[in-house]
Amino acid sequence: MVLPAFGIISELLSVHSRKPVFGYRAIALSSMAIALVGFTVWAHHMFTSGMNEYLRVPFMYSTLLVAVPTGVKFFSWVATIWKGKISTPTPMLFVLGGIIVFLMGGLSGPPNATVSTDLHLHDTYFIVGHFHDTIFGGFVFPFFAAIYYWYPKATGRKMNEALGKLHFWLMTPSFF
Repeated sequence: MVLPAFGIISELLSVHSRKPVFGYRAIALSSMAIALVGFTVWAHHMFTSGMNEYLRVPFMYSTLLVAVPTGVKFFSWVATIWKGKISTPTPMLFVLGGIIVFLMGGLSGPPNATVSTDLHLHDTYFIVGHFHDTIFGGFVFPFFAAIYYWYPKATGRKMNEALGKLHFWLMTPSFF
C-alpha cells in the first residue's frame, strides 16, 4: 500500500526540486527491502491476541527492522530537495505534508513495535494516531499529490491551483 505512494513522493520531489533523486539505487533497494520485510511484520497486530510468546520477539524485530529502509528513503528525499530550486504548487505541498505526517506516524512506530509497550498501548489513542498518521501520510497525501499532478497531464484540463491549496491547508492542520 505504501510503496506506490513512496514512488509518487520520489518522482514529485525530484520534479519540483529540479534535481534528480538523490541515491536512486538506495531508494530502489530500500523499496525491495520494505517489500520483503513487510511480509514478516503482519503479526505485530497480534501481540495482544494470544500469540505464542516465543513468536513475539522475532516479529517484534522484523517490525522494528522495517524502519531502516524507510529511514534510507527519508534521508534520500531530504538530500533530493537540499539546495534544489523548490517550487510549491499543490502536488508538492501534498508531498511535503505527506512526508511530515508519515514521519510523525513513523516515530510512533517503534514503541508500538516493542511487545512490552504495545501490550500497554493497545486500545489507546496512541495506536489510533499512529495508524492514521501512517495511512494518511503514507498513502492519502501522496494520492492527492498524484491527482493534482497527473490529472491535468492525462486530461489536458487545468485544475484550480487556489482550490488545491485551500484543500491542502484545510486538510493538513487536522494532523497536528
